[in-house]
Amino acid sequence: MSYKISYENDSVEIRNANELRIALDLTAPEIHMELLTQLGEGISELIRNDSEFLLILRKVMGTTGQSKQGFLSLFGENLGKVVTKGETIARALAILANEEDQSFFLNALNQEGIRKCITTFYDVVDCLEWLFGKMDKIFLDLIGWDFVMGHVINTGENLGLLLKFLNEEEERELLEKMGWDRVLECIQTVKDFSYILIGMDVGNERTLIEKITTQKLRKVIPFKTDLETLCKHLSPADAKLIREKYIGE
Repeated sequence: MSYKISYENDSVEIRNANELRIALDLTAPEIHMELLTQLGEGISELIRNDSEFLLILRKVMGTTGQSKQGFLSLFGENLGKVVTKGETIARALAILANEEDQSFFLNALNQEGIRKCITTFYDVVDCLEWLFGKMDKIFLDLIGWDFVMGHVINTGENLGLLLKFLNEEEERELLEKMGWDRVLECIQTVKDFSYILIGMDVGNERTLIEKITTQKLRKVIPFKTDLETLCKHLSPADAKLIREKYIGE
């Protein structure tokens, strides 16, 4: 099925996303919304999947920071039908130029839509990498901390990598919701412990070292050479504390 778009005395039939991309390439960003609005509900017929959505998102309204909310709003409740992968969310966030557009996009997908897209831990961290300002907290609140803890944090390595993307307030909220017992359960190897310590705020790093038992510490770090490698990433005070705990002083 084709859809006609017109501007001044020119008209063209659009049959697929690639033809729409060409039309956008040949017209000024200032008139893109005028053209797209003529498509009406046909936008969801022309743009049918993740790759086609990203193809048009890159082109529409220019590429120098203009808001793309007008384009996103055309999909209405159908946005979740063309954005179906965590990778697509991350790449779209990288294209969107400001917090307002990112917020509009995520809220349009809503919690259900985002959760359907997020299938791996790396889907989450890839999205966090491209979020502006306080958008990381909005993203995590929207996806739900219960979802993050239940489907994303399954190893200490994952927890540590996630903590690197959180500010002090967000980190505190996550740790409070998890509880220190759950954090300690995530530590099964020296790699887990190292990633968590490196990702943590300094204050929480000290608390973790104080809470881990000597028995657990020796189980996780069977060799003193691994202990010394770990200590290189710690403050002198925390390195001293963990060495003392390790030998049982």
